[in-house]
Amino acid sequence: MPIVPYVAAAVNFRSVFCRPEASVARMIGFVTEAVERQPRTRLVVFPECATTGLPGLAAQERSSELRIRFLEAAERIPGVTSVALGRAARQHKVYIAAGFIEADALLDGVIYNSSMLVGPDGEVVAVHRKVHSGGIFKPGDEIRVHDTAIGRIGLSICYDLWFPEFLRLQALAGCQVHINLTANQPIFGIGSTHVPVVRAAECALYVVSANRVGDDRPEGGLAYMGASCVVAPLGQVLAMASNDEEEIVFGEIDLERVAATRIFLPTYYSRRTDLYEVIPVRPSLVSPPIKSLAILPGRTAGELS
Repeated sequence: MPIVPYVAAAVNFRSVFCRPEASVARMIGFVTEAVERQPRTRLVVFPECATTGLPGLAAQERSSELRIRFLEAAERIPGVTSVALGRAARQHKVYIAAGFIEADALLDGVIYNSSMLVGPDGEVVAVHRKVHSGGIFKPGDEIRVHDTAIGRIGLSICYDLWFPEFLRLQALAGCQVHINLTANQPIFGIGSTHVPVVRAAECALYVVSANRVGDDRPEGGLAYMGASCVVAPLGQVLAMASNDEEEIVFGEIDLERVAATRIFLPTYYSRRTDLYEVIPVRPSLVSPPIKSLAILPGRTAGELS
């Protein structure tokens, strides 16, 4: 059965620094506002590390107070964030994507810069650990797509989006809507204003990108530049937020437009896989998320198309 067009919301958001419960409470308010303003909303996207903010350089020192605060703010699933957002998703019948600091299930002191996608049944559909990560965070090692009632979804976090191979692998596995959670600072502003547009056009899919706003430097964090956006498959910007204000922007998602774009601009069928191919990612040791399709090791891009 075809998926009826729906509205996606991207939120320019400022966390309560290193306080997950307070941040989540504010996020739920934005979910409610999105649904009230646009009743056809089925997806609400928040930025990278939406529950805490990102740590500044002081957190690199193992004994620093800032590093300890972020370790203490890490959580597993189920946890404060997944339970609260699950309740809101179920109440409003929407999907919610949000960044959080994930604690390793087995190893104390190991944390990930992660995102979760919560479904309208209140359950966690997917978790993505930032692949191109460093500092106090252990990098993830999976690229996945996820079958949902709003289409086949791919997730990335911030710097992941700067690598064309990342989205290309997801697109070749059937991704229709890509969700990017980011925390771009002004110096990396094109990561919000330009890179989502390029990725949407070259992969012929929707990109919904949410960025942070505000200045957390007085508390040991970073400053951000907003510009959350919804971009259509040919790179048309359907909506883009301001650089400095908390706000919600909306864009309509019509999956038939994805299929039509891939016919109109046949980059999928024009690829010269006899000359180049996308390198497959290595396997993960983590159990597959619910309703997901992994990009399997040992398969070329041509075999995925």
